[in-house]
Amino acid sequence: MVGRKKKTKTCDKGSQEDMISKLPDPLISEILYHLPTKDAVSTSVLSTKWRNHWQCVPGLDLDSRAFSNLDAFMRFVGGFLESSMIRKLRLSNHFPDSITFLTLWFDVLTAQRRIQHLDLDFAIYNYYDNVIPQSIYTCESLVHLRLCRAVLAITEFIFLPCLKIMHLDCCWYSKEATSSLEKLISASPVMEDLTIFNMYEHREKVIQVRSNTLKRIHIDHSIQVVIDAPLLQCLNAKFTKSDLDMLPTILESCPKLESLILELVKDPSRKKNTEAKVMFSTVPPQCLVSSLKYVELKRLIPRYEGEIELVRYLLKNSTILETLKLEKKAMRAFIKEVVAMPRCSSACKVLVL
Repeated sequence: MVGRKKKTKTCDKGSQEDMISKLPDPLISEILYHLPTKDAVSTSVLSTKWRNHWQCVPGLDLDSRAFSNLDAFMRFVGGFLESSMIRKLRLSNHFPDSITFLTLWFDVLTAQRRIQHLDLDFAIYNYYDNVIPQSIYTCESLVHLRLCRAVLAITEFIFLPCLKIMHLDCCWYSKEATSSLEKLISASPVMEDLTIFNMYEHREKVIQVRSNTLKRIHIDHSIQVVIDAPLLQCLNAKFTKSDLDMLPTILESCPKLESLILELVKDPSRKKNTEAKVMFSTVPPQCLVSSLKYVELKRLIPRYEGEIELVRYLLKNSTILETLKLEKKAMRAFIKEVVAMPRCSSACKVLVL
């Protein structure tokens, strides 16, 4: 019996099906939305059908360094805005003469009431001119706002009814614009997540952080704050030793606080040589009694007595505390003293990681 040779299966190129191209246009646009803009644009060479798909993508992720000059950058972004209804914009801008055009673009975006996610980085050395457009302050559709190296403008009216997340990094504000920074928070009635890092100017001015909806705050020592957030669950803060006296007031104002992550650093200005005396109330704040479960202390300051007293107070008064986490590089004597401290919560574990 003669064996038969197996026929090798071959694919006829003409019979191959392009399943993705058969998808509805809105679904293709949604797929491209999750790609970097550079990759989405590159799909235009696949076929004539794909030539203009990228222009309908509701998201734009751009770095101005990808363009040879300001004119090329303006033409691309301007053309994109005319042909697309953008929901998400991430823009890193390095051209110092582009502020006027950016203002016009943002006026168009906010007027469309479609933009939900805005991430704007003014990557320009002379960023004192990088004043954010006024239209951003009243964008009704914005849900997520991140500003980096921007200047907060002086403005009377701010209202961001849908904003849930705000991240300010390396931003500058004048003494006169302090109220604008405070209004950004208080005029966002559904905000849940606030991050403020590396703010410049007028650190002597205390910022009022007042919100009935905030659940998470992440701040550093570049600003002094008074926090009034009754629903706050997580506070991640970097304080100087001289700012630690604000902590009792903050704990009193956050009755539902569950997680406290605290990093103490030396005062970079070195203007305050005296260490603040932290005065805790004899009556523990509500959060220690009913909600605080996790405390983490980062980058401990050697031989700082205030830190020892803080840990002692938290362990003594936190009724349901489950975890106290310390950094492994903390001094052995400090760790030994903490482990030996009496604890109000029998479930509390001291972790050294």
